[in-house]
Amino acid sequence: MPEPHPLTGTSRRSLMRMAAVGSAAAGLSAIAVTSAQAESASLFPADFSYPEVTGPSLALWGSSSFDDARVTENVPSGLDARLDVRLNAYLGVPVLKFGRGGESSTNIAARRGVAGYETVLGFSKNLIPASSEPITVKLTNPKIAWNNATYFPGFIQDIPGVISSLGNSEGYYTFTRSQEGKARYAPHETGAADFVSQQYLVSKSSHHVIQIGRNNLNLQDLIRKNTQQCFDMAPKKSLVMGHFRYKDDASDSNRAKQVISYNAWAAKTFGDKFIDPEKWIIENTQQTWLRYGDLSGSGVWDKKTDAEDAKNGKIPRTLYASDGIHLNGWGYLALSRMLEAKINELSWFV
Repeated sequence: MPEPHPLTGTSRRSLMRMAAVGSAAAGLSAIAVTSAQAESASLFPADFSYPEVTGPSLALWGSSSFDDARVTENVPSGLDARLDVRLNAYLGVPVLKFGRGGESSTNIAARRGVAGYETVLGFSKNLIPASSEPITVKLTNPKIAWNNATYFPGFIQDIPGVISSLGNSEGYYTFTRSQEGKARYAPHETGAADFVSQQYLVSKSSHHVIQIGRNNLNLQDLIRKNTQQCFDMAPKKSLVMGHFRYKDDASDSNRAKQVISYNAWAAKTFGDKFIDPEKWIIENTQQTWLRYGDLSGSGVWDKKTDAEDAKNGKIPRTLYASDGIHLNGWGYLALSRMLEAKINELSWFV
């Protein structure tokens, strides 16, 4: 017989949401997990192996720029330009990298644990199966834009598992239970089928850097709303990072206008809790300490095209990857120094 959830009979979804989060946390305790690293190792695939957290830590929330897209391009072999690696070395705290390339702002809000963006799964016959075999489930929360890059670990009640949209039809995920157990009744209308992100659970005490909306910049109202919601979850411990244009974007292109508009809004809204990557990188990569320090060998500012880019408010093209969309390894080194400087300015880990 399926094992009932203790609050299935309640009529208030908010109570069920609290129960889902509470039972997930209880599940961690019940299996004697004491760190993010141990949780990942014992319950989830190696893709979700995070550094051990025993004190202050930093969580990076975003899409491809926080997912190491093109990070190895142009830098010498053996030079590790990954953001989490560099920031860990600079700041001396564990860095939890929660970037997922291709995600929109609603997908990131769901992983961040924003209320209203619960990943609500629809199971056949309202049953979480006992087996750990992958099954197809339906995404039933219309606020979350289905995305073909979704892939993250979490809990339904106290049941650990992973959801993935890879290879699925629009609107559907694959859910893989981490451990076999008893079948569980989980009607999605009640909150009993809310999939609570493990990334949210293990970073509750962290400081956060948020960069969301790069993949749905055209929806300015939505990405601003989602940014505010993610920030408001920990307003004293969150930093919003702005967006940057593609290498060949014209000054009057739609994307350029969207980036400029969003960054201006975020600067006004978040004040010293905002950092503009275009402005910072343009200004500071011309400084001796960075140009001839970490970026020595990059050739940044050696070509007239870099100065032309800067004149138009764009990051110098020398720091872009071959796709013209993402930064290359040198660009990531500049980005990591930017975040280090801003975090030190905020005295987060002093």
